[in-house]
Amino acid sequence: MKNLITIISILLIISCNENKSNQGIKITPSSIKKISITNKVNCSLHNLKPITLEIIDKSEISKIIDTFSLSKKIQGSVNNRANNGSFEISFNDGKTDYYFSLTYTIYDGVILRNNNNGERFKNDKLEGLIYPLFVDDKIE
Repeated sequence: MKNLITIISILLIISCNENKSNQGIKITPSSIKKISITNKVNCSLHNLKPITLEIIDKSEISKIIDTFSLSKKIQGSVNNRANNGSFEISFNDGKTDYYFSLTYTIYDGVILRNNNNGERFKNDKLEGLIYPLFVDDKIE
């Protein structure tokens, strides 16, 4: 009986730690005044504007920052070297400078990398918000 209680306790601790490590990115948007996003994508179905966007609209900032919380941490390795470019995202909340890369990898799909600590995440919703900001509607 004592062994059973010990095993259950260990499983609960491991389970709780697993949930904590798989949580999304928690950032409060209220103190962020500007988000900079640079297009470094070199392969796309659309003509993408090769620019850096400065987002200062509070509702747009909130929408983007709130979407970071939907990120799911990736356990294991990712081949980031084979890729079609990325969007570089940076902002400051008054205390911390945040730097992220949203990279289009060849083998692992779209990967969000926290450039401050190297953590990697999946977040297709964030990519769905950012990509359209750079689509050039002009047909050449």
